[in-house]
Amino acid sequence: MRKYILALLITAILFSCQQKTSYKIEIKFSDKPTGMLYLMKEIDKKPTAVDSIDLSNESIVFKGKVETPELFYLKLNDQKNMLRLFLENSKIDIFINPDSIDKAEVTGSVTHDLYRQFASEANKFDAKQRTLYNDYQMMITANDEAGVRLLEVQMEDIYNQQQAYFKSFVDSNPESVVSLYIVKWHLIYELDYQGLNDILVKNPITTTTIYKTLKDRLAILERVQVGKQAIDFLMEDSEGKLITLNDFRGKYLLVDFWASWCPPCRIANPNLVETYKKYNELGFEILGVSMDNDREQRLEAIEADNLTWKHVSDLKGWQNAAGQLYGVNSIPHIILVDKEGIIIGNRLSHEELETKLDEIFNQ
Repeated sequence: MRKYILALLITAILFSCQQKTSYKIEIKFSDKPTGMLYLMKEIDKKPTAVDSIDLSNESIVFKGKVETPELFYLKLNDQKNMLRLFLENSKIDIFINPDSIDKAEVTGSVTHDLYRQFASEANKFDAKQRTLYNDYQMMITANDEAGVRLLEVQMEDIYNQQQAYFKSFVDSNPESVVSLYIVKWHLIYELDYQGLNDILVKNPITTTTIYKTLKDRLAILERVQVGKQAIDFLMEDSEGKLITLNDFRGKYLLVDFWASWCPPCRIANPNLVETYKKYNELGFEILGVSMDNDREQRLEAIEADNLTWKHVSDLKGWQNAAGQLYGVNSIPHIILVDKEGIIIGNRLSHEELETKLDEIFNQ
């Protein structure tokens, strides 16, 4: 009898282990639609179908296996909205309202449960930000300068609280793919090389698309750290003349990534103008790298803001070749280079730039 019970236990354990090596997603609809349902994942930076089901089938089930928990998407026909699904090897049940697939109920995935926990709190910050932004627009329309300034402070405070929550969640869940998702979509603008590296070395989920994307980002950040040789590039100025960073050797150079359509950039420009006047004759230069697509708008902004230094652009917007080299994914983004072409400041604020230049030229 004991041998029989032991055999049953071994069979149960083996069956349980086998179950965990694959996933089974059973899907039910509140009102079953027609057409196709697609299971997708990010390939070459865009969601791509890896499996599909004709909804005329009686049973709507996806089966397969994943090496590690990973982010997938469910898409209904050609709808723009998709369900973010953190898929793992388990039995997963999904209940979908066809009109709002992005709000589908998911049970059976521990990883997705963790994501839902994160999203619930993150959505509260988003709601506060939307309310404040609507009030902010009303204050601008009413020309209420005091109200505008107050709301700017409140919006910055909510943003800082949100970022602190993101970082705390990642620190508390260092081995989860959900943390990698948070880094990619919510923290990537904030993290320098050391910050991103510290997160990646703790995360064992190295085969996912998100991890590989972040490793690519880390490689870029590694090349543009303070102390590294500035990466040279060749680009046309406003008159069609080719300009390189080497043209500025022997001077301290500020490389300013900006765009005519970027309000924070335009707000920062008067400060840069004053800084240029203050230090230019002492051996300081600025090279403006525009992330614009429209040549005329770019030239109009240069003239309107009185930006008298050299400017270059390939008019490819966010795909600007120099921006890609330096990992620019938010603007304004400024980099300070010394006389020998060594990076001595990256993503400096105006206050940090002024402090640095004062140290250089007023020793």
